[in-house]
Amino acid sequence: MSVAAWSGSLLAWERELATLKDRLGLAVRRRELRESIGHYLDGLLSGLERKTGWLLAERAGEARPHRLQAVLGRGRWDAEAARDLVRAYAVEALAAVS
Repeated sequence: MSVAAWSGSLLAWERELATLKDRLGLAVRRRELRESIGHYLDGLLSGLERKTGWLLAERAGEARPHRLQAVLGRGRWDAEAARDLVRAYAVEALAAVS
């Protein structure tokens, strides 16, 4: 695979991830929580060897992990809506390939 093809794939991946984050934002009311979900996903997909709250927070530029921990604990978001949004995205993406 050439460097041009590889970098094009990376740009397409980043674009698709941004699209998915935007869709997931529909399941969340607060802007801060939407941003934290994006940082959380970026951290989970990163090359970090360990994905602890502190390390994910540092990667996101946060001094403490409380904002990222809110995604899983204190944050108010509709898990069923998020599931449905991810499912719809996956079905669309798979249909586009075939």
